[in-house]
Amino acid sequence: MKTIKRTKLELCRPILFLFLFSLLADVRYAAGQTLPVTQYPLDSWSFYDTNAWTTDIGYAPVSFTNLNFSFAGDYGSLVVDSTNAAWLQYNVIENDGTTNLTVNQGSVTLWFAPSWGSTNAGGIGSGVWGELVDAGQWTSNATYGWWSLYTDPAGTNLYFSAQNNGGTQANYLSAPIAWTAGQWHFIALTYSSTNTALYLDGQLATNGTGMTIWPSSGVLANGFYIGSDTNGLTQAHGKFDDLYTYNFVLSSNTISSTFNAFNSYYYMLDSWSFTDKDGFWASDFGYSAVSFTNLNRTLGDGLALLLDTNTAAWLRYNVVESDGRTNLMVNQGSVTLWFAPDWASANNYGSGPGSAGELINAGQWTGDASYGWWSLNVDQGGTNLYFSAQNAGSQTNYFTLPITWNALQWHFIALTYSATNTALYVDGKCRDGC
Repeated sequence: MKTIKRTKLELCRPILFLFLFSLLADVRYAAGQTLPVTQYPLDSWSFYDTNAWTTDIGYAPVSFTNLNFSFAGDYGSLVVDSTNAAWLQYNVIENDGTTNLTVNQGSVTLWFAPSWGSTNAGGIGSGVWGELVDAGQWTSNATYGWWSLYTDPAGTNLYFSAQNNGGTQANYLSAPIAWTAGQWHFIALTYSSTNTALYLDGQLATNGTGMTIWPSSGVLANGFYIGSDTNGLTQAHGKFDDLYTYNFVLSSNTISSTFNAFNSYYYMLDSWSFTDKDGFWASDFGYSAVSFTNLNRTLGDGLALLLDTNTAAWLRYNVVESDGRTNLMVNQGSVTLWFAPDWASANNYGSGPGSAGELINAGQWTGDASYGWWSLNVDQGGTNLYFSAQNAGSQTNYFTLPITWNALQWHFIALTYSATNTALYVDGKCRDGC
């Protein structure tokens, strides 16, 4: 695995409140991706079976090595990201005649999250040609046969190419990409004798020429690979989920509707339902807290986190996990949570929390803004809700929202933020930045 620097996300300060937190939604029980009843795939790979890596209709791989599983994705995904050779190989045609992949006409759709960032997006790329779906083997003189959807070493282009065994190669299409590590993308490739097309995140990225060459049946008898080539060295270095193959060209409407129906499962970073019974306060995707102290549970939607003590109390998570999983983005994103104070606002016959209270917090506030801080917080009287940040001597209060809250009353809070706008929703209504 590539080593990624770990930073910290903290839910801290000894304020008194009840806390139920999630990023967008709880998807622990999200169903596998489904399709319109009139359109049937050849096969599909949801990667729920992490022992045998069988397809969704029960076909075992021909061989595999050095694979891993991640909780990321639609409740679990395949990880092909190793410093050693790694591959996952399936038959193109099974012994009973079932076809898993057609190379002259069809469609392939998949979700992919790179463990690397593109060089044109501040990253270093994967460093190798990365095969997403691959059959045959590339050779410099095109004497064997090859068919592949792949990225370049810089991670700046996505290609679809093929070779036959007669010395001919065709680069059917290429599309520029600028990806960040850990971010999911929906990729859809369609191909036929008249046209090839590539869709990224539900939108047409590019068209190419029609299919004219592909590997021979003898080459295809050796199967195809997900995430690498036959040698396991040109790895895509990332996570795969919900891969589907078809023997016909999917319509653009089907591709866009599939992306729109399932993007929330892949664009959600993580969620916290606080139902972990093992005492590690693990997220819904299975990532344990870095540290915690003086926490309890109370009732909410099932169980909820209770952070309510007169001594130091906190619950801290990584911003970026050691496997590249991102739990929080501070420059663009959304945070949603349910929160019930144990205090009433000072403007509602109460006294507030008595000190500034952090709902979600990264970094540390300082008087001269010399360290760095990012926070959704309330004031000591519980009369205002703030979204603020500090960096390099500068502080910004993006908004201040007056509140009048009762003790033990739940409120749904949704914060959205980007380079162009910040907005705050309370109990389903936009209250600031609309």
